[in-house]
Amino acid sequence: SVTSLLTGVNPVQPGTVLHRMPLLFDYGKALNYRTFFISAQSFAWRHLDQFFQTPTLDYFWNKEIGHAPRVHDIGTDDRFMLREWKKTMAAIDHAPFLGVMHTNATHYPYFTNGTPPGKLLERYDRSISFLDSLLADAFSYLDAENLLENTIIVFTSDHGEAFGEHGYSGHVRTYYEEESSIPFWIYIPKKLQPNYGEAIRQLRENTTRNISNIDLVPTAIDLLKLEALPETIRANFLGASLLRPLAAERPIFMLNNNEISNYKIFTSVGVVLGDYKYILLKDGPRFREALFNLANDPGEQHNLIADYPDKIAQIYDELSQYQSAYSILRQSGQAISFQDGVGR
Repeated sequence: SVTSLLTGVNPVQPGTVLHRMPLLFDYGKALNYRTFFISAQSFAWRHLDQFFQTPTLDYFWNKEIGHAPRVHDIGTDDRFMLREWKKTMAAIDHAPFLGVMHTNATHYPYFTNGTPPGKLLERYDRSISFLDSLLADAFSYLDAENLLENTIIVFTSDHGEAFGEHGYSGHVRTYYEEESSIPFWIYIPKKLQPNYGEAIRQLRENTTRNISNIDLVPTAIDLLKLEALPETIRANFLGASLLRPLAAERPIFMLNNNEISNYKIFTSVGVVLGDYKYILLKDGPRFREALFNLANDPGEQHNLIADYPDKIAQIYDELSQYQSAYSILRQSGQAISFQDGVGR
């Protein structure tokens, strides 16, 4: 998912599109910004280390490059990441920059900074609190360096986390809200807001719309004011800039398997279309599908799959445009619906 976040390419799109698209750092380098990618995670899998080896990235650090110890999951202590970020900022020395801080604390079994083990949800909450403290440290650093009021900050994630709400734990399994709903906020200092005029009002208005983390790159392009972007690049974005009007019914696709990253477990696809969310999930030998109205049923307890055949047909039509997603739909044959309220 980090490749989608930093290219704007949705997993439903072909791998050829992913490998043709610029990285987020390329747009910064087009303006001669200093660029960095500082991550607490491991990049020694799925060739991620090679994917992000690009001459437009001035500073690249991760668990392997820093020879940092594995703390949990496949990552290291985020305090090492923060320390490296501060060193990088000192080296940049107030020059214009575009960079990414990539954290690890909220991955299972959740980093709690030495506090006694407790229930998983309690550990998860403590890992979020720990991460918040590191972000506060980073913001304090920017403030002390007189950078905070000149720096736009975007925060998002690639997934949520399930704790049995629908019978599942973790992520990369389903597209219920606990797994697919993510934080996404943007800080634009007041002194910079006049540079964007009406786009600031539009950004606020879009807080009521469905958005996706693949909106990050198109939004960054507008924040950088890169207007002369080739249409060959813009045409490949399924996401949209949050500084522009968003269609209420634009489809948002969710996919955990494709030609590049095939986990061969929990094959599933999801689509959000307006107030509706469609889920097709293979758990074991059986496919199951469900449709929820998130406005009326935010807890996703009432399956409407049999009540809206026209909506399902519309969603099938959207999925049919993308081979990776439609192949899962074809595999399912006659999908078996979830039972109301149990989700299994």
